[in-house]
Amino acid sequence: MKPPTEKQLLRQAAKSAIKKAHVAGLATTHGDDRGVYRLLPDGSKEYLNPPLEAVQATAKAAIDRIHAAGLPTTHCDARGRVYDLLPNGTKIFRPSTTD
Repeated sequence: MKPPTEKQLLRQAAKSAIKKAHVAGLATTHGDDRGVYRLLPDGSKEYLNPPLEAVQATAKAAIDRIHAAGLPTTHCDARGRVYDLLPNGTKIFRPSTTD
C-alpha cells in the first residue's frame, strides 16, 4: 500500500480541523462559485460577499428609488464614458477629461 501523498495528508488535516471547530461550536470559512462563506456547525452557509446577482438587484432597486424621486444617477459605460441617466431614461454624456 502506498503512503498518502502530501495533498491527501493536507486534505485529511483540514477536514479534521474543520470538524473540531464545528464540534466546538465555531464556524469555518470556505469558498465556492457563489463566493466566500462561513460554514456554521449546523451545516448552513452564511455568504460574506453576496452573489453578483444580489448586488445588481440591490443596485437597480436603489437607482429606481433615486429616479422615482426625480433625480438623475451617474453611470459609466463599457467604453469608460461617464453619463447622467435621467429618470425618463435619457443619457447625457459628460465631456471627456482625457482628451
